Amino acid sequence: MAATCLTASPALAGRYDTPYHSHVSGTGGEVETGRSIHDGLTPPAYLDRLGVLDHHMIAAHCVHVTAEDIALLAQRGV
Repeated sequence: MAATCLTASPALAGRYDTPYHSHVSGTGGEVETGRSIHDGLTPPAYLDRLGVLDHHMIAAHCVHVTAEDIALLAQRGV
């Protein structure tokens, strides 16, 4: 998904101080595809690079996350 699509919802959530829902690392294929096109970054790490991990995000599923991803999500208040 294009970075502009991934940053639009978080921008509105911040503007209106409301939560938003996003599917993150729900399948192994999603993680592998993300790593192959985003310099080896997992989906949570890529979203963090974009600056969209914060307390507004409700990250759904998160089935295929690493220990580092879990720590990052917790650190960002997701």
